[in-house]
Amino acid sequence: MQQVLYTRDAVRQTTEGGFHRVFQKNVSYNKYEDHIQKIEKELMKKHRLGYSALVKFLILKEGQQQVGIPFV
Repeated sequence: MQQVLYTRDAVRQTTEGGFHRVFQKNVSYNKYEDHIQKIEKELMKKHRLGYSALVKFLILKEGQQQVGIPFV
């Protein structure tokens, strides 16, 4: 599966006057991976989450199952 992931750092100012980093990752799909996008949309609808929240939710869920990291 062809997948391109990269991070782009952004710095956002907080209301307290400090700064914290925000990381972004992009996912690209090839022309034969339409089925993955359909599954994404179904999962987003089922869990009532946006794309970013869904990815985080699934990573935490899988981390708990695979590595035993507590799912908070």
